[in-house]
Order: sequence, then C-alpha cells, then structure tokens
Amino acid sequence: MPLHPLTKSIPRWVTVPQNISEPVVLCQCVLARNLAGFNFPGRCHEEERRVVESRILNVLEKIFPHSEGRYYSASDLDVNMMRFLAERRIAPYEFLGAHGTRGIYVAKEQSLTIVVNMTDHLQFRVVSSGEPLSRLWETVDALDTQFGSLLDYAYHEQLGYLTSSLRLVGTGLKFSVLLHLPAIAMLGETPRITGLLQPKRLSFRGLVLGEPRPLPAAPAQGSGSLAAEIEPVSFQSMYLDTLGTLQTEAEQTIGNLFLLNSQDTLGVSEGECLFQIEQAVSTLVREEEQARERLLGSQRVALMDRIGRALGIARSARLLGMREALMLASMIRLAAAMGLVTGCNRNALNLALLECQQAHLQILRGIPPEPMALAPERARMFRALFAGTEMN
Repeated sequence: MPLHPLTKSIPRWVTVPQNISEPVVLCQCVLARNLAGFNFPGRCHEEERRVVESRILNVLEKIFPHSEGRYYSASDLDVNMMRFLAERRIAPYEFLGAHGTRGIYVAKEQSLTIVVNMTDHLQFRVVSSGEPLSRLWETVDALDTQFGSLLDYAYHEQLGYLTSSLRLVGTGLKFSVLLHLPAIAMLGETPRITGLLQPKRLSFRGLVLGEPRPLPAAPAQGSGSLAAEIEPVSFQSMYLDTLGTLQTEAEQTIGNLFLLNSQDTLGVSEGECLFQIEQAVSTLVREEEQARERLLGSQRVALMDRIGRALGIARSARLLGMREALMLASMIRLAAAMGLVTGCNRNALNLALLECQQAHLQILRGIPPEPMALAPERARMFRALFAGTEMN
C-alpha cells in the first residue's frame, strides 16, 4: 500500500534551534470558533455538518489560494491514519472519536492545522518547538481575523465566543507547553511545582499512554523480573487532547514529560493569558536547570548509574514497550543536555518520540498492529539511534 502524503515529511517542530531551552519539547496554541446559526458539531445533523464544512472550505480557498497545504476529509482517512495524525500532533485526540462529516487542513510543514467539525466547527492549531508562544498566537490571531471577516462567528456580548465546552467559552483560546523535567521528578519536587503554579490558574499535569482508560500497572521495583513489559497496542501511543482527558496527576506522568496548560478563558484577555503562561514556562525552565545542578552535585554517582543503565538497555534491548522506551529516552535526553554523553542530539530524540509510537511504526515500517511485532521494531530503532552514543 502506498504511503499517505502526510507520512513523507517530518514535522517542522522536530527540528529545534540551538538557543531553545532543552526542557521545552513542544508549544501549542489552539483557538476554537463556531458558526452562528448552527448547532455545535455534537448536536449537528449530517446536512448541517456538510453545510458548515462547505462554508469553511470556501473560506480556505480564498485565504490559501495557492497554498501547498491540503484539506483531508475524515472519510479519506482510516482509523490508523487518524492515530498517526494524533501521534504527530497534527490532530487532537478528539478527532479520532468525532463522527460524521469532518476534516483537517494541514499546512506544508505540518505546524499549522485547521480542524473542521470536531468538537467545534473550527479549531485553529499551531505547534512549534522553537518559536515563542507569542509568535504562535500572532499566527492564530491573524487566521482568526481573516476567517472572522468571511464567517459569522457565534458570539455573546457578555460571554464572548461560544464553544461546545464551558472550559473554552470566552476567548476560546488555550496554550499548552510540553516540558521534559526529569531532574524535578527525580528529586521529588513535582508536588512543590504543582503548588507553585496552582495560584496562577495554570494546569500542570502528567501524560498518560494511549486512550483514556486504565493502563496495566507497571511491575513493582525489586520484583526480580528482567522481562520487557509490553503494553497492549492501544497503549503504545501518546496523544494530546484539547480539554485534558488524557492527562493525569503530575507524579504519575510518563517519560518525565509534563504538560502546562492555560485554563482561564472568561474574564481575561488573550494578552493576559499569554503573559501568564510565558512567565510560568520561564519559571519551570529555571527550576529544572537548578534541579539538574543539584542532582549533579549531590547525586552524581546515582545519576551516572541511571544514565549508564538506560544507555545500555537502549543499545542492546531486543524488546521495548512504549513506557520503557520513553523512560530510556528521557534519561539519555537529560544526559545529552547536561553534556554527560556524546553522539546524540535533540532532533533525533524528538524524532524518536514520534516514531516509537504504534501508528508510526505500523505505517512507516510496515509492522502489524501486534504488541510482539511492535516491540522488536521499537528496540531495533533505539539500537540504531543510540549505537554511537557514549558516556563522557
């Protein structure tokens, strides 16, 4: 089967400029809008959905007349391709579960997407790892202005923009930042960081694997088992969603990855929301950098041992589950950022975060959707990625 066009290029966010702080993995700006005179997508009948899609597609053609981007109808995407888009941050998780006429416009570099008829009629999404949040907001705001001049948005004079979720009513705006904070986690400082951010009305949460249902428990430390723990296929992906269904307590996160979200959409301006989360990101980056210094100063031997073990498994394992792969990548990423290993870089590690997931392995490498087929291929990928990585 020929590869889908979206599988033939790497998203721009994988490539990180040299001056971007390592803890920041991904930044995202999302804006929800609905058309006046129509039910929200969850209550729309099919004819309404088609009319809404048609109006939005007409506007897309006017705004992007010669664009190299493309609109993909959900009817042209199978479930595994939708999972691929969600793994790649092109689409939110909710796109998989939506029904009826819907689709997604994807710009050339896969950093800008416009989702149609998901939970809201329109969702503008910009993703980056190297640009400041203010730049992402400028892009989304300009798009919103262009679309708003050609479409009649659902708006209330007191409440602001109307959305299908009360958690977005008002501005309809949400910022999210994915951060890699291993030193904070290893020093047991996650509860302190959560408490630090709570008064600022920001959500600091952990990520879960797969879909929103219980993940099989990891084996207890000291159980004596050396066997690889391989999750069911449905738990071998890492999704982001709009409203936080796929998030958990910070202490339970996977791969030392944490998601910082803006929450307020009523009673605050877009500029205030942006300023608040930018300040919080600066605080988290500073806290992680200081935690790394303390970790290296007080627990250097233990830290080097954990890095050495992670590198040894990554270079020799024949089976790798998703959770274990993320933890190995976390330790090696930390070591690379601290100059404790050579032979790997952030771009390769970002790519590994994508390509170790179920749909990526299945589509790009032709692997059947079976746990004991995905695990050997994931291990093979890690052996190749870290073959030249050495501890200093």
